[in-house]
Amino acid sequence: MSLPAPAWLTELESKGFTPYIATSRKLVPYLNTAPFGKPIKTYLMDEPADTAFLEAYLLSNSLSFGAANLKMPNWVYIDFVLMQTAAVGFSLPVGAVPKDLLDEYKNDASINLSALTHIPISGQTSGINFDKKTLSGVSLFSMGKRTGYQGKLAVYTRTMAFEVYRARAFEGYYGVTQYDNPSLRVHGRFTPEMEISQPIVLLHTHKDMAFSYKVKLDYDPADPIKQHPDVKPTFWLDAKDTAKKQAMAEGIKRGKRYIIVPPFSVQRDGGIFLPILEKDAP
Repeated sequence: MSLPAPAWLTELESKGFTPYIATSRKLVPYLNTAPFGKPIKTYLMDEPADTAFLEAYLLSNSLSFGAANLKMPNWVYIDFVLMQTAAVGFSLPVGAVPKDLLDEYKNDASINLSALTHIPISGQTSGINFDKKTLSGVSLFSMGKRTGYQGKLAVYTRTMAFEVYRARAFEGYYGVTQYDNPSLRVHGRFTPEMEISQPIVLLHTHKDMAFSYKVKLDYDPADPIKQHPDVKPTFWLDAKDTAKKQAMAEGIKRGKRYIIVPPFSVQRDGGIFLPILEKDAP
């Protein structure tokens, strides 16, 4: 049974934001294509008319991180996103996109702007793990700062995506992010505890700053901006403190658990600090 359309979705749609799903035809029957009772525009990799929008997604994703030259390779996008899961987000009509942002698409040779009616402004990708009980997040991006919804569009995008995936029915959610990533506070809207499973991800390009985590989803789809109450941590972790991260990795080997708790990330003393609750394994 679909949830009623929340106020935040009605507000976004009144500003021209339109939810979308990007996937392949064979996966459509397994997705909730009408979350909150409203059918979502679906773009398919096996539908030629949708190619321009799907290509624009790649540029949008890279622009959101300030790196137009670091696009996700098309084969990764095809093999690991469109053929295995779905990207879900919001788009804007071409005419509603700020000129400075639209120029990025005009100047990219891979974009057929004349074939576009909408441009993806945000997106979330997640996939089902082999245990069939949990999901893994692959990518969350948002250009809310460039379209008037800084700090909110990412939360709304993740909420919409989780409804499409029916994520609240799963036991847990896994992902990889960075200690200095502003999106930590976005992730924190969806859980009261973010447990660190790998404090340093050696294979990551930014291995000393990256960590893997697992959470149990706990949020209100009608009001996803609502924050969980702050928790007094065992200690505050400086995002740049590699030695402490190494100590946490050793602690996990001995049965310790390290959990990031609300408010998840704060800026102070010229740095970024994360509140960490240390627990013994059950």
